[in-house]
Amino acid sequence: MNAVTSLSEIQRPTFTVSELDAIRAEFYNHAEYICLRDFGISREHWPEIEAHAGVLTGIRAGRGVDRAYLDPEGEFHLGCEAFEEDGHTVADLVLWRPELPGDFATVIGAAVGLGLSQVRNPATYAYGWPLLVHRTPLKWLQAGCRGVVVLDRDSAPGWLAEAPGQIAAEDIEHGRELARMLHGYFDPEKIVRPAVTGSAA
Repeated sequence: MNAVTSLSEIQRPTFTVSELDAIRAEFYNHAEYICLRDFGISREHWPEIEAHAGVLTGIRAGRGVDRAYLDPEGEFHLGCEAFEEDGHTVADLVLWRPELPGDFATVIGAAVGLGLSQVRNPATYAYGWPLLVHRTPLKWLQAGCRGVVVLDRDSAPGWLAEAPGQIAAEDIEHGRELARMLHGYFDPEKIVRPAVTGSAA
């Protein structure tokens, strides 16, 4: 897939509202209770999780080549919802096994990132703060859903490059990864480390 320069150019699978609702209903009906502390998430973050991820729950699922699918007989995963840029419309579900938080996948392939509504929101950059970019959904949830997660690398120039301020990587190597991902679309001098918001990663 070639890099795109806006969200409107991103080619996404076509699912009707009723089809997505049916998948979400199955997701909720088969949800398994989890203790947030077991995954390093503070209960104080629950309001932010509800606002930006809808829910965080345990769910049984299987994995295809590049998608996850709900399966009552599958392995235990954690799962949350992914919203569109408006911050309200559910676009997809994101699932990952707790022991492999970096190996995450969407269910229908429609979501390009988590936290999209924060990218162009001026409040994100108040007092010189950068937009935090997390490697995994779990890291994002542990941070109270502050910032974003790239779910589809090819789509990143179409939305992450629209950040009006600095973006903060988790570490130097992550910063280099983001610079490669956004090459030609975003000034690499604006990619920083969280603890050093004024210097490039």
